[in-house]
Amino acid sequence: MALEAITVGREARLKIGSSTFCFARVVNQTTREIVKNPDTICGDIDFPVSRVLKGRKIVRASLFIDPTPIIHETLMSWMGVTDETGGVYSLGATDVLTERDVVVDFGATTHLWTNSVVHGFAWRGSKGGRPVQWQIDIEGENETQPGSAFADAPLAIERPYAFTDIATREFDSSGTLTARPIDRFLIQVDNRVVSEWNSSVTRTGAKIGERQVIIATSVPYTSTHKDMYWDYRDSQGSIEAKIKLTNSDGSIEFFAQHAVPITKGPDVISKSDQIRTPVTLDLCRGDNAGTRVSPLIITLS
Repeated sequence: MALEAITVGREARLKIGSSTFCFARVVNQTTREIVKNPDTICGDIDFPVSRVLKGRKIVRASLFIDPTPIIHETLMSWMGVTDETGGVYSLGATDVLTERDVVVDFGATTHLWTNSVVHGFAWRGSKGGRPVQWQIDIEGENETQPGSAFADAPLAIERPYAFTDIATREFDSSGTLTARPIDRFLIQVDNRVVSEWNSSVTRTGAKIGERQVIIATSVPYTSTHKDMYWDYRDSQGSIEAKIKLTNSDGSIEFFAQHAVPITKGPDVISKSDQIRTPVTLDLCRGDNAGTRVSPLIITLS
């Protein structure tokens, strides 16, 4: 009996700009808008097919990558952030979106998402065997099927970040950054992109909107760390937060200068599990005598 020809995930490849990447997942959300005419009465319940048309191309995807220092260096400038030079990136007042072509070889055929911008991005990690993962949500202008593939050699993937590579996990306590034991983290930037198609089938413009940034984690509910709930539940002020990952190839540090705690009390999950306090921080720009302060500074070294 002959086996049916199939395509499996290991055959897929990802290219962003001029570099090829190893990746964990690509979630393809691209679709074509369906336009129906609900305003015309035809004396029937269902739309006749002649009154259904194809509208805009919504070209979107989520890329999941297990990042390394070299991958951060290659892709950070694509995120819609300010390059402060020296490996320092901040969320600036006049940040603009930059475009890169994204190509995914699905084995059976290749998809090219042209002029892709970053809608949002997030790092997440937790205790266990999985490395820290970087999610990048993109929107392209158009999707085509190029005839040629690309080189197999991916960007160096040595030494991804393990959760145990977290060298710094500090949150403010009465004006002083205090080390905290955490079992997970999420650092998420939503560019809240405003996209425009005008009268075109393909996107004609995109700009960063009212950006939102959060840091989420949890700390043990003990006498040492219960201040993360009791001190900040009713506080009107902001705190600082810092998380840094370091391995033998490099490091990445996230520093929030003004974070407003969104407090939630601890839950009791079971008799045998520890009680922890969820910590969610809404990052704000701060205002020091009228000087704009970035809500998040990312430093690569």
